[in-house]
This record gives sequence, C-alpha cells and structure tokens, in this order.
Amino acid sequence: MKYLKSLPVWLCFIPAAILNGGFREYVLTKYLDTAPATVTSGILLSILILLITWLLLPRLVTLNRKESYITGGIWMLLTVLFEFTSGIGTGVPIEELIAAYNPLSGNLWILVVLTTMFAPVIISRKKAIYKNETRDRIVELYRGELWECQLMESILKDNGINCFLKNNIRNGYGPIVSPAEQVQVMINESDIEKGVTILKSINTNSSEGRYD
Repeated sequence: MKYLKSLPVWLCFIPAAILNGGFREYVLTKYLDTAPATVTSGILLSILILLITWLLLPRLVTLNRKESYITGGIWMLLTVLFEFTSGIGTGVPIEELIAAYNPLSGNLWILVVLTTMFAPVIISRKKAIYKNETRDRIVELYRGELWECQLMESILKDNGINCFLKNNIRNGYGPIVSPAEQVQVMINESDIEKGVTILKSINTNSSEGRYD
C-alpha cells in the first residue's frame, strides 16, 4: 500500500521531464552546444526529481530504510519502462535508447535514472535526521522556586529523563538564584510528553497532600 501511495510522486516526474526537455531544446541549445546543453539538462532534471520527492513524498507516506530502497527500485523500473516504451512508440531506434545510458556519449540520462532510484532513500533519510534533530531540542518543562525544581530534577532523573536546571548559578558555598528569574527545568523535546505526565502526577500528589 505504501508503494502505491508513492506513485503520484513518480508520475510528477513525467511532466517535469517534458518541461525540462522543452527547456533544453528551446532555451539551452540557443546558448550552448548540443553536448553541454544535454549535460546541463540531465543535471537540471535530477535536481527537479529530488525537489519533487522532497516536497511530496513525506506528505504522502512515511518510509523506513528498506521501504525507501524498494520504492526507489520501483521508480527506476517504471522510468526505464516508460522511457523505452515512449521512445519506441515515437520511432526512436532501440540502439539510440540504449546509447543514452552511456555517460561517455555526453548524455547524463543514467544520472537521472540513478537519482530516481535513490531519491526516496536520500529524502527519507534527510527528513528523519531533521525530525530527530528537531525533537532533540532543549525545551522548558517547568519554572519555579529552586527547591521545587531540584525536587523535580531528582524525580525526572529517577524516571530516566535527562534534565538540568537553568538560572541556577552555583558558587563555592551553594546555589545562587537570580532574583529576576525563576529556576527552569530543561529537558529534551523528545521527552516532553513523559515529563508533562510526571509533572501532572507531582501536582496531583501535592494537591491531595494539602487536604489530608
């Protein structure tokens, strides 16, 4: 099912390739020789494929590493089949179609095919890294008096949550708290849900203790 959801992304490569071909024929060849124009066109199409994958694939489906490779393989096969089918259908000799896969001929079609194959892997990995980096930001869980924050720090660490206190300056005699700022309990954003649950539990127990 995930692979079917990724197909609309691949379908977007077709109009991108057509537009890129038109840009090569009507713009690039006016300013460049055939060989440089062909190379430039191949690079531009590869960039477009990566850009389309970056914009669309994460919105449609989430892929793990194995699924990304399988998706890329499917896209590559579809690209090769489409290229040969459309080429033969328009009367292009099969020898010419095969020759396009030789980079020594000045045609970078093989780069386009490889980019199509590895685009899901590259984009999925980049998105995963970005997501992990975002979720590992340091955020504030609570702010209050020093003794409250120290107690909370101890409870959080007992529950396996890394944390530290901010605005808690220590000298040789003990902690000094800035009178203008309260002490803050800082944790990783990835632990925020667990931290909030513990915070609510502490507040609930404190409230019940007042009425005992």
